[in-house]
Amino acid sequence: MNFMQKMKFKKEEKERLELEQKQLLLALNIKVFNLEWRLDELEKKGKKNDN
Repeated sequence: MNFMQKMKFKKEEKERLELEQKQLLLALNIKVFNLEWRLDELEKKGKKNDN
């Protein structure tokens, strides 16, 4: 591989890793949102049972 090919490869690899990082962060945010929503639902049910 010549210098330009190496630089292009490194740039593409960096972009691929950044995209993967964004996808993982989005998946994690969705998981957190779902857990918070489920916790809210359980808290609402708990309050109804207390009455």
